Amino acid sequence: MDDKTTWGSKETFDGSAPKKKEEIKATEITTLKVEPRDNSHEIIFDNQFLKVKKSGKFMYAERKGVDSVAFILTATNASDERRIGLINEFKPPIDSFLTTAFGGSVDKEEYKDNLKKLVVDEVLEEAGFTVSEENVKYYGRIFVSTQMSQFCYLFAVDVDKRKQGDPTTTDPLEMKSSVVWMTLPEALNTEDWKAITIITKRLAEKQSYAVVRPA
Repeated sequence: MDDKTTWGSKETFDGSAPKKKEEIKATEITTLKVEPRDNSHEIIFDNQFLKVKKSGKFMYAERKGVDSVAFILTATNASDERRIGLINEFKPPIDSFLTTAFGGSVDKEEYKDNLKKLVVDEVLEEAGFTVSEENVKYYGRIFVSTQMSQFCYLFAVDVDKRKQGDPTTTDPLEMKSSVVWMTLPEALNTEDWKAITIITKRLAEKQSYAVVRPA
């Protein structure tokens, strides 16, 4: 079977050949820091998970850690089209499982000055892959909701899915989760805006050229 290109190839975009690796100029930042937030707003509710604050007549929620990260896994050299890794996990607010991007809260000081380190740790904890910061690509941040103060920083992480180990999480709820490998159309049909946004940004930058080889 011949090699074929996928997700970012000339079949995916406008008919033009994919850029060579050396021609791609990614907007990469070595260290990503959380921007400081105004903490002067009145707190009207506070517990271990979130706060409710008041700014004038407007009230909004602020999660623990304030901001968060979200990421997808991308198999850089696969034998099939299921190259996008998401997580299927139980979501208490809807009382059911949902397939989404992976995520983590920026609730430790050690991560506030280096969000890529948080992603690296979350990849091992939730998916069982050992990666370095060089495997992590940044795709900007998104304001989550007008009812929250949260920004979500978006990433994609290159992995070899043949080298997946066991997730290191000890959280009983997280231990029920599983990694799901999807094709591009399947991933774009999920109900998760984070995964869809990361994939769309990745496609738009035309940096997704890869080779699919038979097993």
